[in-house]
Amino acid sequence: MKRIYIYLIAILATGAVFHSCETTELDLTSNPNALDTKQIDVGFFNDAIQVRYADLMENFGNSSAQLVRIEYLGNRNYLNAFAPTAFDDEWDDAYREILADVKVMTPLALENDQYKHLAIAQVLSADVLVTLMDNFGDIPYSEALQGADDLLNPNVDSGAAVYAAAEEMLNEAIANFNREDSQPGPETDLYYQNDYVKWIKLANTFKMKIYLQTRLVDDAALSKFNAIVATGNYITDTSEDFEFQWGSNENQPDTRTPKYAGNYTPTGADDYLSNWLIGTMQEKNDPASGITFTDR
Repeated sequence: MKRIYIYLIAILATGAVFHSCETTELDLTSNPNALDTKQIDVGFFNDAIQVRYADLMENFGNSSAQLVRIEYLGNRNYLNAFAPTAFDDEWDDAYREILADVKVMTPLALENDQYKHLAIAQVLSADVLVTLMDNFGDIPYSEALQGADDLLNPNVDSGAAVYAAAEEMLNEAIANFNREDSQPGPETDLYYQNDYVKWIKLANTFKMKIYLQTRLVDDAALSKFNAIVATGNYITDTSEDFEFQWGSNENQPDTRTPKYAGNYTPTGADDYLSNWLIGTMQEKNDPASGITFTDR
């Protein structure tokens, strides 16, 4: 009788447990561990875009330095020097990081009147497009970042179309720098420390770069270039240089410039540099060995 009583209590307890589960929502349609649009911070987007832009230019700088023999190329045949996968990081930084972030943050920044945040992102993303064009030729743009299943392999746009899109993006950025924000500007500006006069000069300088690149196919490029020159509203002094401010922290995280962090290690340097370049930069001559670096 005692055993039957225990079984009865167990059955009732089990039923109570199952009954209590009926109030639990099990039909989850969104990932509870992922951020949704209501939690997005435009400032964080802006920070990420600035850092990713520096990473992208660092990567392009490495490959370009190899092509002009400032760094060791590793192949005597230029056509076979780089496998297609060698540029995976560049494509990833440009499309999946920078351009995708700008697309998502744009409506939020406009809704919140965070025009300075948006303007900085627009200047950087415009130069991303130009840099991709200068390195690869025609690239995907109008069909890129659509997220549709039928656009997983978007078609490329002509160079003229991409340059025009970048120019328009820079014009929008300048307009946004001149608008009044209802909220404070970015907390972090790793390039100009919220000096928007310098940002506008940079935008105009990037436009001049576009005109220089398109002068052979655009009859108006020269006049547009000279129009900016006449205003003087472009980078004209080293105090206006466009530079990413690397840190000095060594560990967790290492915020130093990658070239310094990779070459000043206990096990030695990571990159092979041109002996002639090093000698030229140091203006070093060694008559005893018959080597005169500066004459080569």
